[in-house]
Amino acid sequence: MSILSTLARRIRLVIGRGVVRLVNDAGGLQRVQVELYRGELRELDRLQNYGLTSVPHDGAEVVTGSVGGSRNHSVVISIDDRRYRLKGLKPGEVALYTDEGDTIHFKRGRIIQINAAAEVVVNTGHATVNAPATINGNTIINGLTTINGGLQVNGPITSTQAIHSAVSLSAPVVMAVTSLTVNGVEVLGHKHPYGSSNMTGDML
Repeated sequence: MSILSTLARRIRLVIGRGVVRLVNDAGGLQRVQVELYRGELRELDRLQNYGLTSVPHDGAEVVTGSVGGSRNHSVVISIDDRRYRLKGLKPGEVALYTDEGDTIHFKRGRIIQINAAAEVVVNTGHATVNAPATINGNTIINGLTTINGGLQVNGPITSTQAIHSAVSLSAPVVMAVTSLTVNGVEVLGHKHPYGSSNMTGDML
């Protein structure tokens, strides 16, 4: 084989394309079994971007690079999966996605949308949110709750809405409620006797 033929062959082999068959995620670099041309199977290191990692499914599409055109020095440089990729993004948008449909979508207009069908867990020593907040759903607080601003409640408050620890308020509390039940007793409008013949006034 002439030098030119050898060079041309190496150039053709610099970039390869195939599909993922197996993934070993235990090591420092992920090892991927890739099926290349004509059923050729190779186990290659996968180079991922720092700070981002994933484990692709069998059948994901892969691009390999061979140093100097030598298949013995190949690495996986890109993996994509057309079956699960989040589609329809606008120019400039970015998204993380999984095959289960969970997404973190950085939208235009400086909007970040998180879609998780089951649960979102945040583990941190302290969290600060500098924004108005809306919660649509039941909320359970298991710990000390300190409110350094006004508290306005529009709706009933009952013992079935779980508050399992002390609540500390350092500002006025405004309640526009129609019912306040504590241990099965309606508190709003509740009176009880004191002294020999006196009755307390309404609570609210």
